[in-house]
Amino acid sequence: MSERRTLPKWNPENSDGCSALALGSRRQRQRVNGWFFRKNDAAKAACVVHDEAYYYGGSKRHRQDADKALAAGWKDAGVSIIVRGLGRAAIRAFGGPGAKTPDVSWAFGGEFFQYSDQPAIPEPETSELDASSPLTSEPT
Repeated sequence: MSERRTLPKWNPENSDGCSALALGSRRQRQRVNGWFFRKNDAAKAACVVHDEAYYYGGSKRHRQDADKALAAGWKDAGVSIIVRGLGRAAIRAFGGPGAKTPDVSWAFGGEFFQYSDQPAIPEPETSELDASSPLTSEPT
């Protein structure tokens, strides 16, 4: 097994709120998403969690689990069965790593765009005081 990839920590503000379209700019996708989900904050929250899973990537099974969790989140949020069905079909058809669409395709973090044994992990947070800092160095 290869060494796990690391990526900058996921920032929820980087989510486009579920890519209703894999084409177009982030702003265009957000506009379409706003129409689909209107003022449904629970549906949008499920989308952000799904985008995070797609950012880190992982195996085909990880992707299936992320898509199932999104469908369940949408159902719990009251998203219509039609939108859920269309959304799931589009995600399965166009969200795979082969599409290589930034901010959309599986494992888009670092533009990895492929399946791997494990999802990437967040890079360790660095503190302001590191080992080379005069405040943490041994006195001479």
